[in-house]
Formats: sequence, C-alpha cells, structure tokens
Amino acid sequence: MTEYEMTDIIMSRFGHMTDQASLYFALVSGYLITAYIVGARLTRLQVTVVNTLYCLWTVGILGGYINTVSDTIELERAIRGAGATPAAGKISDSSFAAYSFAIVQAIGIIASLIFMWSVRHPKTE
Repeated sequence: MTEYEMTDIIMSRFGHMTDQASLYFALVSGYLITAYIVGARLTRLQVTVVNTLYCLWTVGILGGYINTVSDTIELERAIRGAGATPAAGKISDSSFAAYSFAIVQAIGIIASLIFMWSVRHPKTE
C-alpha cells in the first residue's frame, strides 16, 4: 500500500469519526428530549425498552469510534514507519487526546441515564 493510499484511508476515517460523532449527538439529543417531555409518563416496560435500545446503540457508536481511532493511529504509525510524514494529521503522538472524545461520550451516556432517572423520580419538597 502506498503512502497516498494510507493517507487517503486516514482521511476517510476522520470523516467516519465525524459521522459517528454526529450520530451520537443526535441520539443523545433525542433521548434527552424524550426523557424531558414524556419520561415521567412512560411505563417501566417502556423505559426499559428505550434505555436498552439507547444504551446498545450509543455504546455501539462509542465502540466504533474507538476502533476507528485505533485503526487510524495504526495507519499513521505505518506511514511514519515507511519514513514519510502523513498529510492527514498527527494524532498518534497524543493518544489520550485522540481517545478523550470517547471518554466524553461515555460520560454523556451515563449523564443521560441519570437525567432520565431524575425526570422519573423527582424530589418532592
């Protein structure tokens, strides 16, 4: 595989990561809106179904994002190993920075579930 082909793959993976981030944001937004508007009126079965689907879908997106980041870092290292500098960027020098968005997404999933819980179990004063 040539340097150009590896760089092209890296760029397409950056696009894929952007798509995953957009889908994640749409799912979390939809879940939060649903929780806010109808969360208190949902039955236990309905909440279980919504939460299960939400968790499966968002964790799947999160896993895909992590795999994409890992693959991109590996491709970048392969290009550097061939003695070239990838034009796509430089993410392998800071793996924490590359994975930090995944950490934010994981926290967002947990925070969303806590929000649903707080809507369904409001404190009475």
